[in-house]
Parts: sequence; structure tokens; C-alpha cells
Amino acid sequence: MYVVGGIDRHEMLLRMVQKYNPDTNLWQEVSPPSSPRLKACAVADRSYLYAIGGSDSTALFLDIVERFDPSNNTWETLPSTLARRANAGGSAIKQKVFVVGGLHPGATDHDPCEIYDPLSKVLSSIPSLVAPRQLASAVSFKGQILVFGDFRQKGGQEMSLQAYDADQNKWEACSDNSFGSKFFKISCLRIPRHVLGGCRQYTSS
Repeated sequence: MYVVGGIDRHEMLLRMVQKYNPDTNLWQEVSPPSSPRLKACAVADRSYLYAIGGSDSTALFLDIVERFDPSNNTWETLPSTLARRANAGGSAIKQKVFVVGGLHPGATDHDPCEIYDPLSKVLSSIPSLVAPRQLASAVSFKGQILVFGDFRQKGGQEMSLQAYDADQNKWEACSDNSFGSKFFKISCLRIPRHVLGGCRQYTSS
């Protein structure tokens, strides 16, 4: 598990990446990215860790994309995102990296989502009228991308959970429940079947 950037107790931005090893229960620093940043989107595929966007000390949204190779402890600069992003969500699926939301409130309707192809090293936009524009958190699950974020078209922070089908470029609501204006992060967790079997909420759904 990796933690990218952030701020310290003195509100100073960090140019730091820390790695946690569950086998040793220890944290260690690895090679840092090119510059300090806050609210970056971190996405991992089977080989690399991507740090996408974020904001600098002046609160400017960034279009920086860098890729970390754990095998040699080095960072590589990739093509910039088409739109500047902070607090975006991202996930890797089908050998591609997706980034959604995180747009500045004053941004246009273009590029709500982007996809990076490691083979061609090209970033392209994914047109969608439903995609989240601002806060977003994403994970890949069973061939889809689950996104928790602000799906309102005219601003505000009415959070909802939706699934994105990358093959059809289609969004589908996962729940009719409103999560209000509070922002949370979502994560996949492996739970043994015997534990899930004892969960009343799980078995009833």
C-alpha cells in the first residue's frame, strides 16, 4: 500500500511517497515524485503506481501524471491530463487506467473522464453527460468501475454511487439512496464467505 503526497502538521505540502508492508507492519519512504502535491489521484495496476493531478501550494489544480515503477524505485513523467484535476477518482481495468471527476468547479463540460493506455502512452477523453465532475472515489470490481462522487450536473455535492461499464461507456446507479453532501472514500475488501454468511444485511440483499 502506498500513500502519495499530502500535508504535514504544519500545513506544508509533502513531496513524499510512503510504502506499507503488511508482512513486517512497517512503513518506509520510496523515491518521491517530481513535486509536492495534495489531493492527487493514486491508481495501481499490476506493474505500476500512477499519481494523477492534485493541487499545489496555491490551490491550483494540476494536470501532472507520473508513474512509479516499484521494481527500480523510479518515477516517469507521462502525458498531462486533458483537464486539471484534484480529488479525482481512478481505477485500473482491462489494462487501462481510468480517472473520473476532480474537475475545478468552473471547468467546462469537456473531459469529465479520461483513459490512459499504457501501450500507446496516450490519454483520451470519455464523453459522458452523467460522469461526476468534482469529488470522486473509484474502485474496479467484477469488470466494472464503481464510483462514489458528485453526479449532479449543476454543482453542489449530492453524493451517489454508480457503476461504469467501460465497454459501453454507460453509467448505472447502484443505489437509490442519497448519501447527502459528505464525501467518503470507497475500497474493495476481501471478506471470507463464512463471515458474509453471518451478516444479516448481506444475506437479506
